[in-house]
Amino acid sequence: MIQLKSINKRYLHEHVLENITCTLPDTGFVSLVGPSGCGKSTLLHIIAGLDHDYSGEVIYKKNKKVSIIFQDFHLIPWLSI
Repeated sequence: MIQLKSINKRYLHEHVLENITCTLPDTGFVSLVGPSGCGKSTLLHIIAGLDHDYSGEVIYKKNKKVSIIFQDFHLIPWLSI
């Protein structure tokens, strides 16, 4: 279980996420759906622990691991498999 409590994120003066509160289940899939620029990737970065510049609280179940697969493979662009 992952709980999000009052997650807020701003880029300069633009509010990207405002008061996001929800509980994600232990098993199964969760889909985030919305138009481009609505904050889906930002929320995933917060849940995965890649973004620490936000207010609110992310609570993980004990020993819970979070994984993320990026849509664009831009982490190490000079390497290939």
